Amino acid sequence: MRILLDECLTKKVKRYLAEFEVSTVPEAELSGLKNGKLLEAAVEKNFDILLTIDKNIDYQQNIGKFAIAIVILDVSRSHIRYIEPLIPEFKNTLGWEFFTLEEYLERIFDSKIDLVTKAALRDQMKDQILQQVRYIE
Repeated sequence: MRILLDECLTKKVKRYLAEFEVSTVPEAELSGLKNGKLLEAAVEKNFDILLTIDKNIDYQQNIGKFAIAIVILDVSRSHIRYIEPLIPEFKNTLGWEFFTLEEYLERIFDSKIDLVTKAALRDQMKDQILQQVRYIE
C-alpha cells in the first residue's frame, strides 16, 4: 500500500504508518503541485492513497476521475496531537482486505475500481457518487 502525505499534513504522521510505504509530497518530488495536478502525478507514481486534511479537495476537484483513494482526516489543524488519535481508525475502518479486494477486481476487470461502503460516503458527495455506481451481477 503506497500512501502519499499531502503537503498540508504534518510529516510526523509518517512514523505512525511504518507498516506502509509512505512518502511526503517533497519525497515523491511533487512539491508545488496543487489539487488536480497533484492527484494526477500521484496516480502516475502509483500511489494508492492521498492522505490529507484538506476538507475542500472534493469541492475543488472531480476526485472521481482520479485512480487514487483520497482519505481526508477531519481535524482542525495539522498538528500530530490532533491527528494521532485518528490513525488507528484510518488503519482499521475499512480493513486492508478491502484494498486487496479492490486490487483483485482491478486485475480481473482490467479497469479502475473504487470500493467504498455507503457509510463511508460523506453526505455532501453521497448522491453524486452513488449516481456513478455501476453494479456488477
